[in-house]
Amino acid sequence: MLAIDLLAKISAFLDREGCQYFVSRSVASSVWGEPRFTYDIDIIIFLRMGQLPEFTRHFVEPEWYLSTEAMRRALEHDAQFNVLHVPSGLKIDFMCSDNGPFDRERFARFKRAELRPGLLVPIAAPDDVIIKKLVYYKGGLSPKHLRDIGAIMRVSGEFVHTEYVARWATHFGVADVWTLCKEQIGW
Repeated sequence: MLAIDLLAKISAFLDREGCQYFVSRSVASSVWGEPRFTYDIDIIIFLRMGQLPEFTRHFVEPEWYLSTEAMRRALEHDAQFNVLHVPSGLKIDFMCSDNGPFDRERFARFKRAELRPGLLVPIAAPDDVIIKKLVYYKGGLSPKHLRDIGAIMRVSGEFVHTEYVARWATHFGVADVWTLCKEQIGW
């Protein structure tokens, strides 16, 4: 199974269950910037403790591995849990939304993208991907985040709301990195 096949399977399940979610990180960066290979699927999800039994009943062994205890902790702390598709070795990282102001805006702004014929999934908006990449860069200084930001701005710059990015970059303390990115690509 390829990552795109797993994403199709997971998004069909989440849509069927009426879950609020969108795909983020490397998949979203590839949609808005330059495609790159990834093994992981990162999903931001709005999930509450009462939904845990219904959610977990779909991920049964031996096809899936899901620690219900890790999921419970993630839900309690608005953190991350993962689900492993055992036959393929592919992993889905679910980041639990804290339903704070930034997440509420991200949920209101995601776009639907057709990743292959018939596979339409909610994807983080390009400016929200940029904001998170600014934060990741500041936290670890990995140049891949700056490359991804540059690619998003070159490929999908017409869809990037720079005032929105500037507002959240200031909020998250990464306005200096945003300024550097714009200077490097001549924006």
